[in-house]
Formats: sequence, structure tokens, C-alpha cells
Amino acid sequence: MTELKRTLNLLDAILFELGGMIGAGVFVITGFAAARAGSDLFFSILITGAASLLTALTYAELSSAIPKEGGEYAFASEVSKPIGWLVGGGWVVADVLTAATVTLGFAAYFNLARPTPFISIIAILVLTLISASGVKESATVNNIITLLKILALILFIFYAFTFNPVQQPARTFNSINILAGAALMFFAFSGFGKISELAEEVKNPTETIPKAVIISMLTVIILYLLIAQAALRLATPSQLSSTLTPLATTAQNPVIRNIIIFGALLATLSVTLTLINGASRILYAMSKKLGFLSKLGENGVPVNAVLIISASITLLTLFVRVNTVIKTASLVLLLFYSTLNLALIYLKEKKKIKTKYSFFYPYTQIIAFLMTITLFLSFIFY
Repeated sequence: MTELKRTLNLLDAILFELGGMIGAGVFVITGFAAARAGSDLFFSILITGAASLLTALTYAELSSAIPKEGGEYAFASEVSKPIGWLVGGGWVVADVLTAATVTLGFAAYFNLARPTPFISIIAILVLTLISASGVKESATVNNIITLLKILALILFIFYAFTFNPVQQPARTFNSINILAGAALMFFAFSGFGKISELAEEVKNPTETIPKAVIISMLTVIILYLLIAQAALRLATPSQLSSTLTPLATTAQNPVIRNIIIFGALLATLSVTLTLINGASRILYAMSKKLGFLSKLGENGVPVNAVLIISASITLLTLFVRVNTVIKTASLVLLLFYSTLNLALIYLKEKKKIKTKYSFFYPYTQIIAFLMTITLFLSFIFY
């Protein structure tokens, strides 16, 4: 009988997490967030980073106790089966929405003049083939792409800091605007914890996954803060918010501009690949008693689940608007991230589960819940 194969090591897991986070958030969402937060974008990212890090610590605890395929679905199912189905289904929807947004961003960077869904569809087809070929093959492709896109972003940061900064509007420190920008930027961090969805394909998951989640989250927070400062040295918030390609548009040097475009293309590809892999594993975990979706190929990949997820992403790219999808996906993700923090408290207090790691429990979860709910509400009412 074909089974899932444990082939992913710590480096694979870290780069899988980084591959899932570093993408649309930097290359597409930065402009939208700048429209909300203005010159205070740095503080928006700082708030979002703090909320994400605290929630990532919850992921680390849950993964050390429940190293099962499906990640969030598996965690929520320990609370109750109906909640598991609700969270699992919601997460699949959010992943599909996110992937559709990211691939539209890919099209925007691929053809700056006239982005077209056709380019997005070609990208999805290629990534589907990679995902279906095997988890180790997907990891190898993701590792290469992720390292290259990080290099591109580091070059952009160095480039920006060689210039005298442009004159920025005065900082207002408007808490509503900062929170609105933070809520939008949460979309950029939403890839964290994706490796938990492949828990049964990771070597020594109770140790590997918590380490990967924390290391990758700290890396992304630092990188995003530097990129925000770099972007605001080159352009005003209104200039950043006027385009789907803010980093490339603001880079005046043609070499750096081309490097950013190349990095953006790679980033959006790796994020979409991560989302296809993650969402298909949630679907697989939810459907283990259903022959069609739980069927594994000879290489241990739930191929039918991969195809369903990829087809859904393709359909969405034909009909959605980026702004609408970003808001919808962000709201869903904020809501479900907040529930995971409560789930850990419930499982430890009522179900008495034992976690291998504990990070200032329960204060971490309480603060993370309050922060994510605040961001959720600010998104709705602003």
C-alpha cells in the first residue's frame, strides 16, 4: 500500500516556510498596505510581525503534540470533529484565495504593461506538475527558488540604502491607519505554519516543525521590516500604492529593476507551490475515508487532491479582483489564526494534551488571540 513518505529535513522545512511567506506580501501587498498606513508602514509590519510570531509559537506547541497531516485541520479536530471540518474547509478556501492572488501578482510582474490571467494559468499548470511529481521534488524546486528570491530582496535593500531618501509625508502615528495597514500585511505572513500541513512527510516532526516555524518567522520579520524601510526610501506611500508592482516600479536602476522582477516571479511561484502542497494535504487529511481524494500516487502524493486544488485556483484567477481576494483571504486567515490560539488553551486545559515545547503558556496565546482579533476587527471597520 502506498503511504506518505518522510523525506523533508530541517532545511527543507525552513525553506518551505520561507517559500510560503516571502511572496505576494513583499512584491504586491506592500503597496496596498502603504495606502493604509502611509509613512507608518514600518509600525504596521512590526505589529503584524509580533502577532504572527506569537501565533507561530502556538503552531510550534501544537505541532510538537499533534504531528499529523493536515496541520490546522488536525489541530482543530482534536477539539471536535465539526470544528475540525470548519477550520479545515476554511483553510483550504483561504489557501486557494491566496494562491489566486499570488498568481495574479505573478502575471503582473511577468507582463508589467498588461497583466493577463493566461500567464497565471500557465504558471499553475507547471506548479501542479511539480507538486504531483513528489514532495521531495517539490522541496528541491522550492529550496532553489526561495534562496534566489531572498538574494534578490537583499540586493534591493542594499540598492535602496545607497540613495538619499525621498521626502516622505509627516508621520501621523494614527493608530487606526497603522492597524489597518497591519491587518492587510497579515496576508504577507500567512504562509507560516504551512509545514505543519505536511507533518507526516517531515523527518522527526515533533522537533523539526517547531524549529522551522520559529526560525523562518524571525527571518521574515527582519526581512519585511528592512524592505519596508527600503521601499519608503525610494518612493512615497501614494507612489507605492498606485501599482501592483511597487518594488519594481520604484527601482530606477534597470538592472535592479530586472532583478526585482525576476525575484518577484520566483517568489510568487514558490508561494503558490507551497499553497498547492499545503491545501492538498488538508484536503487529503479531511478525506481519508473517501477513496477519490485520499488516493496516493506511487510517489506518495495525494494527486487527486492536488488536481482539485489547482483547478480551483485556476478558476478563481479568471474571475477575481486582487483587492477583493486580499481582503477576503486576510479576514479568513485572521479569524482562523485567532481560533488556533484558543484551541491550544482548550486542548491543554480540557484534553490535557502534552506539548514538547511551551512558550510562556498561556500568556503567548492570550496576547496572540487579542492581537489577531484586533486586526480582524480593524479590517472590517476601516
